[in-house]
Amino acid sequence: MANSAGAAPHRTLQHHFKGCSKIGSYEMMQKLGEGTFGEVHKARQLSSGHVFALKKILMHNEKDGFPITALREIKLLKMLSHENVLKLEEMAVERPKAEGRKRAILYMVTPYMDHDLSGLRQPRSQIPRSADQVLHAATFQGPAIPP
Repeated sequence: MANSAGAAPHRTLQHHFKGCSKIGSYEMMQKLGEGTFGEVHKARQLSSGHVFALKKILMHNEKDGFPITALREIKLLKMLSHENVLKLEEMAVERPKAEGRKRAILYMVTPYMDHDLSGLRQPRSQIPRSADQVLHAATFQGPAIPP
């Protein structure tokens, strides 16, 4: 189809990430840690000022595509809603830049916790209560998870 000047409209191939915000909507504050499957950063959402944890999904070998372990984690966290299970607030995307990276980088956005499980070591008297919370979360049956 031609435009008003008679020329064909210029089309560009764009990849859209539905349900993802742009990583630019967050201010990275500090790197909290790194594991086998990703890096975790403390970040402030610019629009609200709220602080979140952003887990950068590492792509160790881009030719293999998106890591299946990350895909499973995202799928499960989006399906579950429980007081003892971390909530996946949204996904954020960092688009590729011109210097050679071909794929976008994805981040899982979760509530920021000022400690991890190792920081929650409690006296022996608290162990039954903590065990009860873990079992409560472990026995939670959310929506049926397709194979």
